[in-house]
Amino acid sequence: MHLALRYLLEIKSSSTGHVFDPVENFHLRNGAEIYAVNWKADTTTKGMESSYGLMVNYLYRLDQVAKNSTQYIQKGDIAINSQALELL
Repeated sequence: MHLALRYLLEIKSSSTGHVFDPVENFHLRNGAEIYAVNWKADTTTKGMESSYGLMVNYLYRLDQVAKNSTQYIQKGDIAINSQALELL
């Protein structure tokens, strides 16, 4: 779980400077925060091949969406819930 969260927070696209994962980038650009990382959440063949069964929950706090989006787009800052941060 620790390595999965490090991937979500640290692996960036060399061309944009934003996160490499397109689904994560979509949610972060729209103002979400990383809420949880779940092991064995998708144990289908496709899920295991694409993400080893890991899934991420994103939380949209309406009072934080604009701030989170702006911080991510302008600075690359990633909003993350304190519960998920404990995995580091």
